[in-house]
Amino acid sequence: MNILCLGAVLCDISATTVTPEAIAKKRIGLDTLNVAGGGDANNASIDLATFGESVRVVSRVGDDSIGGMLLTLLQAKGVDTRYVVVEEGAQTTAAILLLGEGGARTLSARHAGACDSVCQQDVTDEALQWADHLHVVNVLNMPDLDGEGLEKLFARAHAAGVTTSMDLKVPRAHHENPMGLIRGALKHCDIFMPSDHEMDYLCGITDPKQASEFFRPFGMKIFGMKRGKDGVYVTDYAQEVIQPTIFRGTPVDTVGAGDAFTSTFVAAWKRGASLQDAALVASAASARVLSAVGSTTGMRDCATLLSDLEACGYSVTL
Repeated sequence: MNILCLGAVLCDISATTVTPEAIAKKRIGLDTLNVAGGGDANNASIDLATFGESVRVVSRVGDDSIGGMLLTLLQAKGVDTRYVVVEEGAQTTAAILLLGEGGARTLSARHAGACDSVCQQDVTDEALQWADHLHVVNVLNMPDLDGEGLEKLFARAHAAGVTTSMDLKVPRAHHENPMGLIRGALKHCDIFMPSDHEMDYLCGITDPKQASEFFRPFGMKIFGMKRGKDGVYVTDYAQEVIQPTIFRGTPVDTVGAGDAFTSTFVAAWKRGASLQDAALVASAASARVLSAVGSTTGMRDCATLLSDLEACGYSVTL
């Protein structure tokens, strides 16, 4: 399957274990320090390539050493970077993540950079002709894409016979009308799977069934809500699936778990999986990511995820 993934590619510098008490003392001893590719498009594209899909990523990096490193890391994971724009004179975006117990973020800091200027024109007609599916992430965090640009992009994708999916990220700066930034694009969106936190931000609804009814008029094929330790709710408006999490224990790092779920669900659905089986495979991917430091470190291929599910008593065939 040919999947085009659009969004942020940046450098993640993550450290564990950092408690609020340690921050207050301004003296922190670290258990781990990890420098890796980050950003939702980086994570999702690597997850998809690891799962076994053919992936091309659309993003922007600066013409600096960090940007070059990120492209090399993506290529090493099997991601095609031909559509990543290298901006002359721009800095590559980077984030510092201090992680506490259970992988929760104690503190995060991020500087603006090249990936913040991704726009719908970065997706060429050639790219859409290649793709079977367009997966757009970091929605609400790309000022040159959100709103009219995203609507035009999704309309172009549908006109080209390409299915679409959208993954959100609650922005650092509050939007007065976040629904207004996605309303037009939702008319051309096939899969929409926000988290409960993102749903609360969008429209103040956290009950998954109420949320599915709220979004029914947009005509999407699949609506889902990721609910953290409470699993996921998914519906195609003919049936609904409430899938508990299959992760056991304490998360090592929660960064990237949502990216893994949505991207793997998309891949399984495009392969013809049922709603239930796609949710199971995506849950297995998320569980793997929760088990290791780094947003994609724990991700495994389709065969391994199916083996994980078999060990939990589930039988899934893709």
